[in-house]
Order: sequence, then C-alpha cells, then structure tokens
Amino acid sequence: MTTLGASYQPLSALVAEQVRSRIVTGVLAPGTRLVEAALAAELGVSRIPVREALHQLADEGFVRSTPRRGAVVAELSGDDARELYEVRAVLEGLAARLAAVHRGAADLEALGEVMARGRSAVERRAWPELAQLNSLFHERLAAASGNGHLAALARGYGEKLSWAFSASAPGRAPAAWREHGGILAAVRAGDVERAELRAAGHVDRSRRVFLGRRSLRATGGP
Repeated sequence: MTTLGASYQPLSALVAEQVRSRIVTGVLAPGTRLVEAALAAELGVSRIPVREALHQLADEGFVRSTPRRGAVVAELSGDDARELYEVRAVLEGLAARLAAVHRGAADLEALGEVMARGRSAVERRAWPELAQLNSLFHERLAAASGNGHLAALARGYGEKLSWAFSASAPGRAPAAWREHGGILAAVRAGDVERAELRAAGHVDRSRRVFLGRRSLRATGGP
C-alpha cells in the first residue's frame, strides 16, 4: 500500500478515509479491533494521526471504544438505519422523479455504466466493490435530477448507505441490482410516476431486509 505520508492532506484525515472505506464496504466487520500500532505500520504513519482518525470515526459513528478491547468497528444501529432509510425514501423517490424529467444523454450513459459494472460485481460476488457501486448508482441518479442540492445530500449520506448495503449484500444484492435496472428503465422512458414509485419501493425493500437481518441476529438466528 502507498504510504499516506506522501500526501499533502492532513494525515489524520487520510487515515480516517482509509479506515472508513474499509468499514463501509465490509472489509472491516463490526467488532473488529482497530489497533493503533498495526494501522500506523500498515499505512506508514505515526500513531498520533491514527489516534486522531479513530476519534473522528468514533464521532461519526463508525468506531466505538470498549473498556478492554479499545477501538473496534461499530455496527450501524437500528435507530440510525431507520432514520437513514426514512430520509432515503423521500430523497431517492424525488431524485428518480426529477431524473425522469431532466435526464440527459450523459447522465443516462453514466448510470448505464454503473449498472454494467454492478452486474459484473454481482456475478463475481465482489461485495465490497458492489457496496461502492451501489452508492455510486444513487449518487449518479441524484446528479441526473438536475438539482445540485439534492445531489449534495446524496453524497452526504453515501457512506452510511454503503455501510447499510454491505451488511446485507450477499442476500440482497442480486434483487437490489434488478431494482436499479427497473428504476433506470423508468427514468429512460421519462415515466416520472413509475420512476418515483420504483425508487421509493427499492428503499423500502432494502430497509426491511436490513432490519430483518438485525432482528434475526438479536434472536439468535443466522
């Protein structure tokens, strides 16, 4: 891995970016210990920016501190997930509706490219890659809406979206990607009502799968 000390950005921010990316894509699972010395050696920095980065990630909800184990990867809480999906249901439906109105050739091409890459990732069962592509699809959909404020909001919750997706990717991903295809088809056709309904339904199904898996784990299920 390229050492982070070669960059001009604050080291703590770069460390946080690296660790956050691994968390949201599922490479670092909930409960995984985050050892300062090991991360510092791997990333080619001192322990100070690692410590600062872990504090930042704790403030963001990606990391938590425990009395005996120190810093560990957190789990997206049920309450946080519900709030995330409530916001998403509104914003995704609006994004799809506006995209069906304002769609441009470049936007449709970009969405089609993400769709193709996602289908390949599903076939290869490349879940970390697919989590990133899932966020990218929704960001591109928001960009296609022609509303800059909406696009900025989509980017803002993209990492939490990846995190939620990673938690249920093996079971949810194939259906989720088919639903993306249905949303894109409605956008291409300029069908604003169907685009909005499909996007909102997609979010609701994702919510039910995610929260259902949490309930199973809480009761000792698989």
